[in-house]
Amino acid sequence: MYNSTSARQNNLFRGWYTNISFQLILDEAYTYEDFFTGLDYIDVPAADVYYNDYRQGARHMKRKEFLTSACALGMCSCAGLSILASGNLFAGSDGTQKKESDWRFDFIRKRFAKLIENLDSTIDQEKKKKIIEDLGRACAKENGDMLKKFKDNPEGYLDELKRLWAESTEYDREKKTIRIVGKKAESCFCPFVDGSITPKDFCNCSRGYNKEVFETILGKSVDAEIEESILYGGERCIHVIKIV
Repeated sequence: MYNSTSARQNNLFRGWYTNISFQLILDEAYTYEDFFTGLDYIDVPAADVYYNDYRQGARHMKRKEFLTSACALGMCSCAGLSILASGNLFAGSDGTQKKESDWRFDFIRKRFAKLIENLDSTIDQEKKKKIIEDLGRACAKENGDMLKKFKDNPEGYLDELKRLWAESTEYDREKKTIRIVGKKAESCFCPFVDGSITPKDFCNCSRGYNKEVFETILGKSVDAEIEESILYGGERCIHVIKIV
């Protein structure tokens, strides 16, 4: 590390820069307190903003809360979360979704909802279910390297879920069941979903995601059920995984 004192430099300041905190499952942009160095080592704290999420007064960008959190240290869905890479849509850590003025996002959601709906007239329900579940599995596979870190350690993964998204988790080894209770939210945090038009059976995407996740972690076949979901009108998403 460069030592400004020994180098007789007195016109430097030391900055601490981090990403804004994302409440994404297995996301690497963790909360500030996990990495804050302490006020003895920095002069200016700052945060990098991605997805063009420059909301004034957003929870993670409040200066007062940021500094309060840092000083205290010295002292951050449906199972998968997708972000449209080129846009400025952001799913908030409180489960609410930012209103988006860009017409392209509404366009994408409407066409996506229509695509899922049109499957009803072209294939039978079992095939439709499999297609949507496979979509969820593909989403989970994108986190394959991270999931491997939890191989044979489902408790570790559940702890991560509680830290980032879930209100509570239960693992009953005797009954071979896992129950994940999400926090209350106003809307599904998948940006492809518009609760007013997206077919409810799109929740099968979450079912496929959970199957892939826990089969990877446990090395065993599992079944996944949705006990409650926001898309079906619930206050939260609750998932139950049964080890076969």
